[in-house]
Amino acid sequence: MKVTCEYCGAFVEAEESAVCAHCGASLANPIEQAKHEAQAQAAQEAAIEKERRDADYEDRLLETLGAVALAAVGGSVGGRKSSLLVRLVRRLIGGIHGRK
Repeated sequence: MKVTCEYCGAFVEAEESAVCAHCGASLANPIEQAKHEAQAQAAQEAAIEKERRDADYEDRLLETLGAVALAAVGGSVGGRKSSLLVRLVRRLIGGIHGRK
């Protein structure tokens, strides 16, 4: 990992040594800071991915509930009333889905 030396400002590779190759200053603080930044970045990316998965799950759940509701309305009522109820349920489900 590359870090910036706090003493001389050099940008050095700090994987193996804990001292700056240019001035000999300790790189312990910059190494720890870089590790913490990497962990924070990974945690933020994981949170974003979880939020995306949760949103996808909610979308699939609403689509499934909508399909079940439409099938129930369509199967239980015949004729002209059925199409009216199907449109009404679709409108209600669309309103629920759009309010996120």
